[in-house]
Amino acid sequence: MNDYSDLFMVIGASLLYAILLIDINITVLHGTKYKTEREVEYTAIALAQDIIDEARWVPYDQFNTRFANTDSTYNTTLGDYRVTTKTLSNTLSGIGVSNDHIQLDVRVQSVSTPDTVSVLLSYVKN
Repeated sequence: MNDYSDLFMVIGASLLYAILLIDINITVLHGTKYKTEREVEYTAIALAQDIIDEARWVPYDQFNTRFANTDSTYNTTLGDYRVTTKTLSNTLSGIGVSNDHIQLDVRVQSVSTPDTVSVLLSYVKN
């Protein structure tokens, strides 16, 4: 009788170890997936911010020619990103004030990741 109880204890301990190991692997896998998703999102935001930083230094009269309705692809270590820009010209008018401005919308989408990450940043130039 004593020999069978030891065998059952070993089988039970092996099952408990397997369940614990599976839980640890799932936790590590989710953590890695979350980290990769955040890195892809961070890169998309950085690409959009680079374009907006460039737009800040472009003279107002050249703004539409450089940024109006562009579509390009950027290759990074995390994959490919599709970057589209769109401009919208508006005139703001108030009491005694009239001001022209251009709004730049920059959309960055990850192309090579299974879950598409999309970021939209806007900038208004006076």
